[in-house]
Amino acid sequence: MRGGKIRADDLYQKAFRDPSLGRSPSSRKQANEKALREIITSKVFLEAYGEKVTKEMIEEA
Repeated sequence: MRGGKIRADDLYQKAFRDPSLGRSPSSRKQANEKALREIITSKVFLEAYGEKVTKEMIEEA
């Protein structure tokens, strides 16, 4: 993978709008890092395998 773009809105939608997250800065930081890892993993799988990989398979990884 050469690189891709992750929009700030993608991260915002994934991390900041999750009502189950805590309000402390440390829990927010961990949630943001986890969300970013999930977005990157999803993009890598989609680029590498395209339509051969289902969303459920990505979420499981």
